[in-house]
Amino acid sequence: MRTLRMVGALIGLAVLSSAAAADDGLKPGDVLDQSNWQKAEKLLPPEILKHYKNGEYVNKIVDYPVGSFRWPADFREASKQNASRYEVGGDGGLIDKATGKQPAEVFGYPFPTIDRRTRRLA
Repeated sequence: MRTLRMVGALIGLAVLSSAAAADDGLKPGDVLDQSNWQKAEKLLPPEILKHYKNGEYVNKIVDYPVGSFRWPADFREASKQNASRYEVGGDGGLIDKATGKQPAEVFGYPFPTIDRRTRRLA
């Protein structure tokens, strides 16, 4: 479960560091925390956002251009395999298509292809 939370936090931070963050008033140099968590309401899933709201997460917003970091080969391969493995359930949670249940842990991006224009799964 800790791995799933870490992946969620990393994905959330990647979303926040994109140009989309500026749309809601967050910009590089800002710190997202309990005092301004509302600025990320449209950018993060509720299960991640609540940690900022409760003062459990504090992160500096950075300019992190897409493509500036190369994940290890095993992470990239797992991400490719995940493209057809997971879906979003009725409650907005991550669901394994094969079992219909939330996975205990996820390695790689669960949804490696997202249309940047619509912010929807491709």
